[in-house]
This record gives sequence, structure tokens and C-alpha cells, in this order.
Amino acid sequence: MSDRKSSRTRAHLIRVAAEVFAAKGYTAARLADLVAASGLTKGAFYFHFPSKEAAAGAVLAATQQEWLHALGPRLAAVPVGGRRQALIDAIVDLATNDPAAWAAFRLCADLHDAPALADAIRRHNQTWIDLVSDVLRADAPNADPARIQACAIGLVGAVAGVRDLLAGLHAQDQVHLVLTTLADATAHFLDKPYGELK
Repeated sequence: MSDRKSSRTRAHLIRVAAEVFAAKGYTAARLADLVAASGLTKGAFYFHFPSKEAAAGAVLAATQQEWLHALGPRLAAVPVGGRRQALIDAIVDLATNDPAAWAAFRLCADLHDAPALADAIRRHNQTWIDLVSDVLRADAPNADPARIQACAIGLVGAVAGVRDLLAGLHAQDQVHLVLTTLADATAHFLDKPYGELK
């Protein structure tokens, strides 16, 4: 198999695996489901991913790379002070329209204790926490760094949690409003001591 064809096949398998993981979750998805969805033989699939775990790791890595590639230009085009809103808009857009993104959220939730993937998931989550922290710090340069970090963790965690909650309530159309409101509240109170929050 040529390198170009191999790369195309691998990209196809990652997209297929993301769709299966997004629909079923890691635990319920079987390796046979991934093979069937790919349209390839078992041998062809196993050549790229010998296990379900390997496919999950590839989905996480590819999703993060694509997201960072997409977010960089969008944030760079917005002046400091408006990047928080641009970041939320971009993340909500990706999270609601990209099956791979939703698969990554589900995989992080399902596999954070899996020995073989725990480090990859930790790095995946930390990358997003650092990115959100940088944006919040630019918007609120005088805020306590510990509070910025706490807010970033809360916002990153909220993306998946809010989508799950609203899906259960059949109110997915409110994802953008809820996350934007949460981001606005975070920015508004970031500089206020806890006792002054009203």
C-alpha cells in the first residue's frame, strides 16, 4: 500500500471510528462495529488499528490536532478582549457539528482511568485547559491565576456536560446559549473575590 493511500485509509478509519464512538460510546462499541462501519476487511482494519483502544487513541490525537488547527486562525483574527467569545463560539460549533469532537468528549469521559490511554487523555484535557486559560488571562490580566485555571477547568468540563444534559432534555438547541452564558458569567466575576459574588 502506498504511503498516500495508507494515509487516506487511516484518515477514513479515524472518521468512521469517531462516528461509532460518538454514537455508542467506547464501552458499547465493539471492534466488529468499527470494522463493519469502515467497509474494509478485518485484516485491512487491523493493519492500521490492531485494537479498539488503538482506534480510540487515534481519534483523540486526530481530533485535537484538527481542533487546534481550526481554532488558531479564528482566535488570531479577533483582538484581545473578544477572544473569549470567539473561543466559545468555535468550540460550540465544533462540538455540535463535528462527530469526531463529540467522540473525543465521550472517550475522555469513558477512558480517563484506562491505563493505556490515561496519559493521552490527560494531555488532551490539559491542552484545552491551557488554551482556555490563556484566553481568559488575556481578557482579565489582573485576575488571580488560580481562579483563571479553575474557570478554565470548569468551562472545558462544561462543554461535554452541558451537551449531555441538554441532549437528555431534548434541548440541544440551547447548547450555545448555555455555554456562552457560562463564559460571560465567568468573565464578569473573574476579578471579584468570592465574598463579593452576588
